[in-house]
Amino acid sequence: MKTRMSNTRALILASIAIIGGGVILCWMLLGVVESNEQDEAQRKDARSAAVEKRQLMIGMTAAEVERAWGKPKRRSTTLTAGSRSEQWVYDGGSYVYLDNGVVRAISQDR
Repeated sequence: MKTRMSNTRALILASIAIIGGGVILCWMLLGVVESNEQDEAQRKDARSAAVEKRQLMIGMTAAEVERAWGKPKRRSTTLTAGSRSEQWVYDGGSYVYLDNGVVRAISQDR
C-alpha cells in the first residue's frame, strides 16, 4: 500500500481564545505524520537482502533467521509475564537472542 506522504510533516494550528476579557493566542501541535509504512517496507527489503546473503540483522523475525541460517542446534526459552525470550544456539559458537519472536541481539565467535 502506498502512502500519500513521503516526508515527515507537522501540522500546527493557531487559535484565539477569549478568557476573562483578554485574548490569548494558542498554538497547538496537532500531530506529526510520518511515513511509517514506507519505513517498514525499507526495513523488510533490507532484511530480505540479508537473508539472501545468509546474514542476520537486528529486527529480523524468527522465520527470517531460520531462512538465513536454518534451524538452531539448540533453543532455550524464558517465559515471563507478557514476554517470551529465546536463545538460539548455532554451530561455531553463534547465538541469536529473540524477544517475542524478533531478533534483539546476535553473538558470534570469530
